[in-house]
Amino acid sequence: MTLQEMEACDRLRTRYQYYQAEGAITESTVNLIMVAPILELLGLYDPSYLIKGEKYVSIEIEDKDQSLDGLIDVLVLQNRLWFILLETKRYGFSVMQALPQTLSYMIANSEDGNASYGLITTVEDYLFVKLNPQTREYDISDKFTLSTRRDNQFHTVIQILKQLISLVQAPSS
Repeated sequence: MTLQEMEACDRLRTRYQYYQAEGAITESTVNLIMVAPILELLGLYDPSYLIKGEKYVSIEIEDKDQSLDGLIDVLVLQNRLWFILLETKRYGFSVMQALPQTLSYMIANSEDGNASYGLITTVEDYLFVKLNPQTREYDISDKFTLSTRRDNQFHTVIQILKQLISLVQAPSS
């Protein structure tokens, strides 16, 4: 990562934590303060990329005596890199809860038999997924979070995204 990219990651993390502490995290706020800047930082608005948003899917998860309602917003890059944004009305929604839906999207849209990759995020937490569509086997990363105080795991998230972008650009992987 370049120094400018690291500084941008630090700004985004600090910005998110500020809005979170103020209780000002909404879907539109998240899109403005995090999603759009991340896509811009990675150059994903530029040609030859075409990002398309999929329709929202409502998720209801039974957790003991309560339901967690949330939405999945999907951004697709070249049918091989999936950004899955979970938008929840309250805390307690895990990135793991979107894994089945993410894998369904990835399997249903695998066209060339090459591996596809996904990022499931609540914007605070990040989980990477790799799918081999031929065998339908998948692997997941450790969870990365913006809430750790020791290090900025957001740097690692951006580094991994950059690597995945270069993989999906390659003719075959």
